[in-house]
Amino acid sequence: MIIFSLKEQQKKDDEIHEYEKLKEVLEIMKFEYQIERNKKDSLEVRVGIIITFLSTIIAFMFEKINISDLFKLLNKNLDFFLLIKIVSGIIFYVSLILICRYAFKIINIERYDNFKAEIINKKFLKYNKVKILEKFIEMYSKIIVQHRNLNEKKAKNLEKMIFLFLIFLGSIMIHMSIK
Repeated sequence: MIIFSLKEQQKKDDEIHEYEKLKEVLEIMKFEYQIERNKKDSLEVRVGIIITFLSTIIAFMFEKINISDLFKLLNKNLDFFLLIKIVSGIIFYVSLILICRYAFKIINIERYDNFKAEIINKKFLKYNKVKILEKFIEMYSKIIVQHRNLNEKKAKNLEKMIFLFLIFLGSIMIHMSIK
């Protein structure tokens, strides 16, 4: 009887230890989930800032770098500087189009998975505490991996967008400096 009690006590202690361990893991998973959500928000805010800046520049530059004027320049005697002016004007428009493309890819309403509250039903609540924590950890793990993958794609698109934005600014400077 004492041996049986010791085994029972050991089993209870193991369950308590397992439960505490899983609670800690779940807290880590929640923290990681929040990190990925914050990354998403941060990426979208950065794009918003770039788009705002881009819009301001475009408002002033469309008059200065008019596409029809670029075609008129083609009819003039081409020299090196005129060619650079035409190429920089073309780069202005091409980079603008590509910047918009990457901005839409980043702020695209791509579906981010969330915690599935509908799984919490009477059947689910009948599980023991350890099983419930295991299920939560499994769900958070899948969600975090999906969010991380989407955020990595968005971050790569943001890098490309920033590079194109620098090219865009360079094309403006070159085009405006050549008379």
